[in-house]
Amino acid sequence: MITIARFVIAVSIAVFGVDQFLYPAFAPGIPHDGPVIVTMPAWIPGHVFWAYLTGAIFLGCALGRLSRKYAPATLLGITVLVLVLFAYLPLTITKASDVANGLNYLAIHFALARAAFFLAGALPAAISEPAAVLEIQRSGVRQPSGS
Repeated sequence: MITIARFVIAVSIAVFGVDQFLYPAFAPGIPHDGPVIVTMPAWIPGHVFWAYLTGAIFLGCALGRLSRKYAPATLLGITVLVLVLFAYLPLTITKASDVANGLNYLAIHFALARAAFFLAGALPAAISEPAAVLEIQRSGVRQPSGS
């Protein structure tokens, strides 16, 4: 199940990352469907920069997941939570009566962040495991002879 979740999230995030480069004027994160185009709030400067940065982070995390390098899923979750705080929460407040274009996207991005954090917790930390073994060796603690 973890392998399937890793693959599904990686492919989805790769598509979302490419979408950020194709449509940088749209609000970053999960692509928006329907006739209404959701854009970044006007008070956020550098819309294109944030869209490209989000796309690069999404693509980097997706490639790490697909290549089994275990790119930090926590980075993906944190990125989506930052999007929620600075883009989708203000959009939800300004479009309180429009559930489809306000609350809907807030909930979708919270779900994506949670999925990224669940995946991060389920996968082994490939980078930290060798560091832990090295720390055990330095401290002089002997490992059981069976391992």
